[in-house]
Amino acid sequence: MSNPSEPLVLTWQPEPPPILPDEHPPDYSSASRPTINVRYIFSPIAGQNAMLVVPPAESPDTRPKFYIALSTNIFMPFSYITTIY
Repeated sequence: MSNPSEPLVLTWQPEPPPILPDEHPPDYSSASRPTINVRYIFSPIAGQNAMLVVPPAESPDTRPKFYIALSTNIFMPFSYITTIY
């Protein structure tokens, strides 16, 4: 037990502020446009109610363009919500 005549001192060390990256996020002001006609493919993702929109393998940029997710509206069970990222 502590002596009641000794003062109790509480200290607090706040967490330091987060370190932010020096670089800026990518600039999306200019959209890239394909130079040829591109037919995109809907590619389902196994185990998820989602799919990716991807260009064909011979396209100059083969990265997915969109992620489309489908979920149930919990307030209306026969209604679905589609989210596009």
